[in-house]
Amino acid sequence: MRHGPHHDGSELYVSKDQPALGEKVRLRVRVPSAYRFEIALARSYHDGEPRFKELKQSSRTEFESWWEVELELTNRVTRYRFLFSRDESFEWLRARGLTNHDLHS
Repeated sequence: MRHGPHHDGSELYVSKDQPALGEKVRLRVRVPSAYRFEIALARSYHDGEPRFKELKQSSRTEFESWWEVELELTNRVTRYRFLFSRDESFEWLRARGLTNHDLHS
């Protein structure tokens, strides 16, 4: 079994449980040290258009690193995914884990 990035929506990974419109929320992703990527992005939508923001590393240990991004909530329901890219390949992180293609569910 391959271990990859993890984000589950709990308070460890999302800074606010029920934010108001216009508030900013910090999203965090835990990445095992063995997982390699060149860039990590968060994708959300604003007025039906995709928006991408780069994740920045916030801490690192021998075993893992934490990456985060801050999103402003512009819709009552804000859906987001994380995109990890390296060597012209892409992996999407969603609640069910990593996939090599984007899923709209």
